[in-house]
Formats: sequence, structure tokens, C-alpha cells
Amino acid sequence: MNNLTSKKTPKVYSSTDMVDTYLIAERDMQWMNIAISDIKKHLKEIKSELGDKNVAGFYTLENMVDMYQYISEKRFSYYNDRVEFHQAEESETNKKAVTL
Repeated sequence: MNNLTSKKTPKVYSSTDMVDTYLIAERDMQWMNIAISDIKKHLKEIKSELGDKNVAGFYTLENMVDMYQYISEKRFSYYNDRVEFHQAEESETNKKAVTL
């Protein structure tokens, strides 16, 4: 096989490979959600300590954190769905392999 042909050969990934990949991404988003929740907790504490002083300045920051939380939750949900899909696919493949 020449060098040109070998570069065009597609890679093949198993359901197990895909489960592993999406699990890593899912866990990453889970950690991100925990970090964002921690940031929100600290913002709330700081606002409480400040009382009514300069609280308006936190409005934009809180909205940005809420936006990041929304994006992170959506990505987590997507990766979770992909994990479940590929686990089901893997399970189906394993059933077929056993019955053959």
C-alpha cells in the first residue's frame, strides 16, 4: 500500500471507544457545573457581605455565570445522551456477538 492510499484509509471506532470519549466529555461538563455552582455561591456570599453597596455591578457578572451554567448543562445533557446511545449500541452489538 502506498503512502497516499494509507492516508485515505478511514479510522474505525467501536461503540466502546465512543462511550469512553463521551464519558470523558460528560465528566468534564459535570466538573464545570460544580465549578460554576461554587462561583455562584461565592458571588452570593460577596453580595451579602456588601449589603446594598455596589450590588448593581454584579448584575452583568451574574448573568454571564448563568449563561455559562446554561451552556455547560446543555453540553452535559448532550454528552450524557450520547453515552446512553453508544452504551445501548454496544450492548446490542455484544448480544449479537453472543448469539452468533
